[in-house]
Amino acid sequence: MDRDAHDALDPVGPGPRSAEPRFVGAPRRALVEGLAAVVEELRSGGPSRWVSLEAPSGWGKTRVARELYASLAAGQQDPAYWPPHISVDGAVDAAEVSARRKKVNPEVTHEPGSLPSYLWWGISCSSRHGVASIALAQDIGVLEAHGPYLDDAWRRLPRTGRGADDARAFALAAADEGAMHLADTVVQEALGAAVPGLGLVRWVGEWAWSKGRDRGERRTRLESTGAVTPQHDDIGDQVVAMLTRLARPELPAVLVVEDLHDADPLLVDVLSRLVSSDRAVLVVSTGWPGHLTEVPEVAAAWADLGEHLVRVSSEDGTPLPSPFPAGAGLDPLGGEDLSAILRHYYPRVDGATERLVVDRYANPLALELFCQIDRVRRRFRDRELRLTAADIDHLPATVRGLYRQHWIELPESVRHALAVATLGIPVVLEPDTGRSPLWNQDLMVEALQALELPDAAEVADSLEAASTSYAWARAVTDTLRRFSEPDQLQVAVEDQRSYLFEDEIRVVKNLLAARLAGSVAAEPDVDQREHAARLLLALEAEGFVDDPGVLASATLALLDLLRADPRELRERVRVAQTALSRLDPLSDDGLHVRRELGHAQRLLGRQADAEQTLDSLVADLGRTRPADDPDLLDARFQLFANLGTGRLGPRLEDLEQLERATAARHGEVDPRTLRTANLTTIALSERGQVHQAVTARRDLVRRAEAALGPDDEATLLLRANLAYDLREAGSREEARALTAVVLEGRSRALGPLHPDTLWSRRQVLSDVVSGGRFTEAAEAYQALCREVDDGVGPFHPEALWALDGYADMLADIGRGGEALRVRDELVRRSELGAGREGAATLRARRDRAALLAAQGRSGEARTEYDQVAGDLARVLGPHDALTLDARRAVAQLVAETEGPHAGAPEQRRVAEEAAAALGRGHWLAVRATREAAVSVATAAGPDAAVAILQQLLDGQWATATADPAAVASTVAELAFAHRSAGRHVVALALVEDEIARLTGVLGPASSPVVQLRSERALTLHLAGRSEEAVTAFLDALQDLQEARSDSDPQVLWLRTSLGDVLSESGHAGEAVLLLQQTYDAAGSGLGAAHQATLRAGTRLMWAMQRAPGTGSAAFDLGLRLAGPVRAAYGPRSPVYEALLAALANSAVGAVEGEEGGEATADRVAPVAPYLEEYVSLVEANPSSRPYDLGYARLRLGYIRLFAGDPRCVEDLVQAVPGLEQAPGGDTTELDACRRLVEIARNAYGSD
Repeated sequence: MDRDAHDALDPVGPGPRSAEPRFVGAPRRALVEGLAAVVEELRSGGPSRWVSLEAPSGWGKTRVARELYASLAAGQQDPAYWPPHISVDGAVDAAEVSARRKKVNPEVTHEPGSLPSYLWWGISCSSRHGVASIALAQDIGVLEAHGPYLDDAWRRLPRTGRGADDARAFALAAADEGAMHLADTVVQEALGAAVPGLGLVRWVGEWAWSKGRDRGERRTRLESTGAVTPQHDDIGDQVVAMLTRLARPELPAVLVVEDLHDADPLLVDVLSRLVSSDRAVLVVSTGWPGHLTEVPEVAAAWADLGEHLVRVSSEDGTPLPSPFPAGAGLDPLGGEDLSAILRHYYPRVDGATERLVVDRYANPLALELFCQIDRVRRRFRDRELRLTAADIDHLPATVRGLYRQHWIELPESVRHALAVATLGIPVVLEPDTGRSPLWNQDLMVEALQALELPDAAEVADSLEAASTSYAWARAVTDTLRRFSEPDQLQVAVEDQRSYLFEDEIRVVKNLLAARLAGSVAAEPDVDQREHAARLLLALEAEGFVDDPGVLASATLALLDLLRADPRELRERVRVAQTALSRLDPLSDDGLHVRRELGHAQRLLGRQADAEQTLDSLVADLGRTRPADDPDLLDARFQLFANLGTGRLGPRLEDLEQLERATAARHGEVDPRTLRTANLTTIALSERGQVHQAVTARRDLVRRAEAALGPDDEATLLLRANLAYDLREAGSREEARALTAVVLEGRSRALGPLHPDTLWSRRQVLSDVVSGGRFTEAAEAYQALCREVDDGVGPFHPEALWALDGYADMLADIGRGGEALRVRDELVRRSELGAGREGAATLRARRDRAALLAAQGRSGEARTEYDQVAGDLARVLGPHDALTLDARRAVAQLVAETEGPHAGAPEQRRVAEEAAAALGRGHWLAVRATREAAVSVATAAGPDAAVAILQQLLDGQWATATADPAAVASTVAELAFAHRSAGRHVVALALVEDEIARLTGVLGPASSPVVQLRSERALTLHLAGRSEEAVTAFLDALQDLQEARSDSDPQVLWLRTSLGDVLSESGHAGEAVLLLQQTYDAAGSGLGAAHQATLRAGTRLMWAMQRAPGTGSAAFDLGLRLAGPVRAAYGPRSPVYEALLAALANSAVGAVEGEEGGEATADRVAPVAPYLEEYVSLVEANPSSRPYDLGYARLRLGYIRLFAGDPRCVEDLVQAVPGLEQAPGGDTTELDACRRLVEIARNAYGSD
């Protein structure tokens, strides 16, 4: 291109020139045009998009984003809210390319009357640092200035259909934690307004880190009440919920994320969920090609976005999809475009130099850095650039090299100051764990002065000039600074030794350590506190901190900050363990850090680790502190809280003592006392002392109401727990009424979509189900799911939780097909929100497989389980509990469908791996071992099962804190194995010994003890001592009914088992009377579809067949029970198969007229499909004998013969071979079958 043409394109005159070159490159201009078209599609209801701009550093990705901003700003109506361009701070020379880079948010000065027509939110990942939740909270702070105007704009959006419902739901949801006032805005007024607002001002005030002190106070209050008050403040969930509320076609959200390769997992998760929500959201991210897919979180987030994701790469010229115009992309700039950039700086460059420079610097950043080399600018002040090839060859060719050239040209004092500054950057000192790339300006100025340099004042001033007069640093806060570019930081680090001797480095680091030693914990500014803590820990690792107290102070300060985000639990554990490797574990500081470690391990779910940490901590504190020491009391509470459900009962006396000590130290109504009392009431329930638990819970609620108020979150939780205890005690009507009161309080205080409120709404619906109002419950649950979807978005965790409960409820009431469709929807949403291999998705897929198994679709269930087990192993590891549980389910399916001999080997492998990875006392290891023993008993005999179960029991007995319920179940299984081997005396002694042991700990009416007392009574019965068995059942029932209601599931279980014993021991009439009463009590108290009700009905049916004059009633009852039992237990369950066997017998009895009446064909015809299914089940059961199948076919053939179905001939003929193998050579059934074959052939001809 000739020089005159260039001059015509970019004339030079005496007036001021633009601070940066004009935007060049036809593909890039087309790319901006396409991005603007995406926003227009969003305005028309189009899909959300994630556009990833992938090119090397300095390629112009940020410039594309800024040009998109300018394009959107130009389309605003007057008065415009957003300024026309993203400008550089006036304190910095905007012509400096480093000053313009990474600038993604505009400086807005509000024009009167203007409102935003879209949201622009820029996030620069390379400028973020430290704790992920704090970084995101700082990002939220960018929205603070826009909050009132976005609120107003959102309020003015047209409201039709769903939008009108959203408005009220969103305003209600904003009333979190009773925080009803902020910035003179009253939430109650908004709730009653005709068009409520979005609540963004209030939300930003709650979550932006500028309000960090309020959040800290809130968190402290929540955590101080421990188990009493749950914590629901996940900032990632909150950001997704708010932006999916905000983003509408009339108000789309545009998020620009710089340097995605530096993003933390929390931010990636938020972006993925926003795009998956399919709201009016455009995410534009920038990153380096080849690096992004190496970031696991990014790769996982992108895996299932499909057409929502558009990747634009400088290395791939694949045409972009609509609405991007043809040719849009990040292709390398052509010669003319590069020449335009060069001529922006040197409009009079000669042609030869132009060609040499453009050939050397194809990267736009490198080209601009070349143009701004100081010695080049000084030489060619008139902007007439003339260089030889040799001149250019001696200049750096890379961006890093060019930054080094710029470094060399900085004033000596600036370089000296920046070199010293690198000594105060944690990530420089500790690259793997330091995280923070910041330095404290005031602190480093003090360090420079301590060096006693001849020009100390000049050097100190130059540190400030690095961010004001030069583009080498930028201000993060009033005090904290960072290098503008990572390359600049590396250049400065490489030159440390050029300006500092070793002794000077030690002087600086010693000064930093001394200066920070006493101030880190007291630092009020959150950013400075985190930086100081990380810097002190880095200095300690290098040996510049020798005071354990300073190490502990920094560690505890950092742990306190990390508490803000549950995603930081692993980092909390790492920080605490690192500190403990250098602290005396018995010092006060060591004990404090150990307490923090145990707390983090407990929340992380590492129960065994937490138990070990807390147990040893309690022992050590107990030796050195008084019994009422607050740290000791807290550690003891954490230890008990870590035990979890089922393991508190044995520690009741210890908990009562801890509650008394805590109350004496802190007061009866202190939250620390209340949280301990909460555990005490749980222990009472586990001990079977349900009525005492109710009394204690009432007192606890009274104290909480007095101390915290009736609508406090903790008070409401305790009242909900009281309702649960009332149900357990049989006071179901009072429980229902109290649940309704709690729901009203939570809706008022927390909002209708708060997790606690949703839990109460689910409990109310459970009461509807238990009352047998299934249709009403299903319709109400469906409405609840729709409301939650509209309120927080369909991909929010609360929406998924509601859907999960809906699926469970449908399965419970026998609507299995609908339940499966809901499970399918739950999987679909989880995949969109978290990816196919996200944790939520894996759980949803596992639950779908479990439902398939329960419905008897074993093949499909096994396929699904196999796939999810493989994904779990890859994502979570082969020995994660979820992975092992999926494998356990597969092995159990194999045992059920192919026979115990086929399933037992894998069941034993899973049990051993679970024991090795999780501990023999872990619930999964225990369950897997028991299932393996059942299969082994069938495949290899009961003695083999005895060996497995005895080893398991020995391991449980050796663990002092083993779950008593788990121990009792193992003892029951072991007793069953001994009985199967004919060792009734051994089984009875085993059970009686364990009853004696556990009764002293838990009491005679606790669930584990009652289970064993039932097992003892059954063992007596099978040993031929039926009268003693009846007495044992009655004694257990008497103790249990003193604590529980007649409709308690365990009471019903005992009564049903007693009915079986009476029926089988010649007292069929008494059995029918007892079982009828039991069946009625279960139906009234729990509902007709409850498993306890169905079990009682099934046993009643068997008893009726033994009692005279009730055969017809047994047949009618069987027909009523068949459908619900199939739905509740699954078509392949032993319970359903047993019911079908009973139904087959009762049908024969009905035909033969046991009551003297004559059954009709129309009456027995409905049973035929059930008997067909019965034959299929027996045929598919690998444990079935030939005789069993023959017997089933005989029953089916008999009913078909009576109903006039010609297929009876084939049924009866096929029954003969199996009946020929009757146990003991009995030919009764065989003879009857042969007679029926003759009758059938005479009626319908030969087969």
